[in-house]
Amino acid sequence: MTALTKDRDTRKKPGQLGEGPVAASALIYGGAIVCMNAGGYLIKGSDAAGLTIAGISTGRFDNSAGTNGALTGVFERDGLHLMNLGTVITQANVGDPVYVVDDQTVDLADNVIHFILAGVIAEMFTTTLAYIDIAPAIELQDVFTQVPTDITDPGNAGAIAVTRSGCCAITTAGAETRTLAVPAKTGIKLSISMDVDGGDCVIAAASAINQTGNNRITLNDAGDTILLESVKKAGVIIWRISANDGCTLATV
Repeated sequence: MTALTKDRDTRKKPGQLGEGPVAASALIYGGAIVCMNAGGYLIKGSDAAGLTIAGISTGRFDNSAGTNGALTGVFERDGLHLMNLGTVITQANVGDPVYVVDDQTVDLADNVIHFILAGVIAEMFTTTLAYIDIAPAIELQDVFTQVPTDITDPGNAGAIAVTRSGCCAITTAGAETRTLAVPAKTGIKLSISMDVDGGDCVIAAASAINQTGNNRITLNDAGDTILLESVKKAGVIIWRISANDGCTLATV
């Protein structure tokens, strides 16, 4: 089954809603499988590295001419959704996990590359259609997000991953920059520190990180550290500073 070229009426049983910023140049069709990239932005589902499932799109979200976060997408986070299977299944496959192939197709583990869990087969409809319970995949991702881990320094001008809790240790080889997108969800705890100081590192946040409105963080010396936590303000997910040791804050 090929990827979508128009909105799809994805048959489903209703679920809870989530929302997030849509990636630059992304077009997400209604009824599509929605994934989140390493930068915390929504894109259409595909079997590609660095993606995690977000849910099923509630409508068309066309950010094809926009920048990262210029548009907010809404998606269902649970429920049973009728999806295409990339290969033939039988009744014996009910209960098996399936993984994202494209924005309307899932498949069994033997037929994918990056193992982006989409859910489990809850009910066989035909040999190539099944109701997929996406809740297990979403719940697993929710737990995974809260388990701290090392977050790779993306390098000069790179985007710091904002999809889960963890520690990002920055190494510079001169005056450098990083970017920080809005958080993927609430409850993420992200620490950023200067590990090796080869020059100052200025981090440009996509939105204010404190009540003052600061959106720039400068790591000046080795050991400078800032701890951020994702919260909601007026229904919008934002970063807020939990602790700051040595970092300079500014507004641009």
